[in-house]
Amino acid sequence: MRVVHRGALIGAGLCLLSSSLVAQRPSRARTPTTQGNATVRAELATVLLQSGRYDEAAREFRTLLARDPSSFEYRLGLARALAWGDHPRDADRELVQLIARRPGALGLDSLLRVVRDAYDPRAVEAAQWVASDPFYAPYRLALARALVREGMPRLAIAQFDTLLARPLAARMPDRGRILREIADAYIAAGDRAGGAERLRGALALAPSDTALRHALATMLADAHRYDDARAQYDTLLLQASSGSLLLERARIRLALGDRAGAESDLQASVSVQPSAGAYLLLGDLFRERGDYRGARSMYVAARRGAPTDVRVAVAGALGQLDREERPAMLAPLVGDDPGWRLSEDAAADNLGVAYSVLGIGRTLPLAAATRLTVGAEWRELAARTLARRTAVLGFGGTVGGWQEVGYGPVLVRLAVEGGAVRHPSAGTFREGRAALSAWLFAWQATVGLETAPAYPSLFSVDALLPVGGGAALTERDAAFTLGGPLGPLDLGVRWQRSLLSDGNKRLTIESYARYALGANLFAVYSGSGVGFSERSLLYWDPAQFSAQGAGVEYAVRRARGFSFAARVIPTYAWSDESRIAPLPDGGFSRDPITRHTAVQMVAGAEVGYRVHDWEIGSAVSYGRGRAGDYQRFGGTITVRLAP
Repeated sequence: MRVVHRGALIGAGLCLLSSSLVAQRPSRARTPTTQGNATVRAELATVLLQSGRYDEAAREFRTLLARDPSSFEYRLGLARALAWGDHPRDADRELVQLIARRPGALGLDSLLRVVRDAYDPRAVEAAQWVASDPFYAPYRLALARALVREGMPRLAIAQFDTLLARPLAARMPDRGRILREIADAYIAAGDRAGGAERLRGALALAPSDTALRHALATMLADAHRYDDARAQYDTLLLQASSGSLLLERARIRLALGDRAGAESDLQASVSVQPSAGAYLLLGDLFRERGDYRGARSMYVAARRGAPTDVRVAVAGALGQLDREERPAMLAPLVGDDPGWRLSEDAAADNLGVAYSVLGIGRTLPLAAATRLTVGAEWRELAARTLARRTAVLGFGGTVGGWQEVGYGPVLVRLAVEGGAVRHPSAGTFREGRAALSAWLFAWQATVGLETAPAYPSLFSVDALLPVGGGAALTERDAAFTLGGPLGPLDLGVRWQRSLLSDGNKRLTIESYARYALGANLFAVYSGSGVGFSERSLLYWDPAQFSAQGAGVEYAVRRARGFSFAARVIPTYAWSDESRIAPLPDGGFSRDPITRHTAVQMVAGAEVGYRVHDWEIGSAVSYGRGRAGDYQRFGGTITVRLAP
């Protein structure tokens, strides 16, 4: 392009002389359209060209060519106007015609090369250039780049290799730049290891080329060869330390699991050259170990003076920090983390009913925010009472997935799951679940739909194997949960409507509030209520039940490392229900609905330990309920291993 600019400057100088000559002519000489004088129009086109009015000059030359298509001078003037007027592709077409007519014309080949250097050709066009002049290196470079752009990196590598086999011309990039472009072609071909080897060979010839070494380091990192990449970054930092190199090595150290070393590099990076990327990573490290105050200060530092895209990323990090620091109360888990998961859930009550589920599953990452889940379960439901002793075994499988979309502090996740469970003594039941959750910072709203057998929620063997025979009960549920922080309070509420296959309807409402009394001590409130529209002999069916309680909780919650929580909540409960009385013929009768009250207690504890690639957690619970002497115990243990 430098030749084009020089020509334009020369033309502008000539314009001063030409314009003075034009000014001496009568005014009718400047209006060739009225005279139809081609010579005067050609002079005008030349003056416009020399004055830098290239589009107007091109218009005049096109008019002249329409009258005389065979004119070499008119076409040359049009080619120059197009070339200098930033229309290189159009100029290319005109110059090709000119060279075909006069192959040895002085300056045409040079102008054509300059024009072609001004735009990116398609691969077919660049191949034609190479065919016309196979030893002109910029044409072959243009072909190699076009092949990469059009998804043919292997063919591009062959063209790059041909370039490197010959001496590079003066107008060509240096050898290191071409080698880096070859490495990019290898990446496009999915062969990062091959690209790294090409760069390593080039580096052996020029060990002091820091740009080449840096390209090799990033290539090795992309190929997940982190130890090799770390060695290259160590050498680069010995040669010349910089904030950006320290930040990149910190990312390599994180990939290797060296969080202490990564934090050291990040601290050094912000001291030498503060950057949003380094502050963001420091914030993530502080958040992982539960230092939420330090994490927030790092995120705020990253936001200062940052461009819009970085500020959006910082807002997303602050939203994640809020969600971990103050998780929404009563909110369901929507989507599992990647890895293998093994869990055991068990519950039993003092009426002799026990239920357990042993599950194994795996969550596979399909993309950055897309997961696929598969799982299998083994279930056992048992009753040990004076009237009945039975155990029902079952097994099932599920498949599902979840998709996540986020922008700044807003996060939306959709999870779906479907499968079936089979009980040889009761039949096969389809199961399906769908949940849509949305977060704004720490606030979470979730809408869920589910269809499944009813016995887990009713906690009744009779709901699976009715005493008088008949089909097992199923249910369809719709639930809404909302929770989040409001000043010093953490609030949560959950509403669920269930339709049972026997025609009954159940409404369940739960609420929870927590207030910080100290560093890890909280005052908590818990409220719950459940009611059935109809009476049933197969399960507990109060017309109305409500329990309100207040207590204390001690909790240490961390995203990584050890977490613990324990709570004790005395409650006052009342229920409107009717007692069942046996009849001599083996049937049952119900008394009128009466109100029952009782002072009860709910208690529970959770403990867990989580690191980067595995976690283990367990929970126990105890509750007295149903406004009587009813008691239930529960326990859960979960192990997750990331591959």
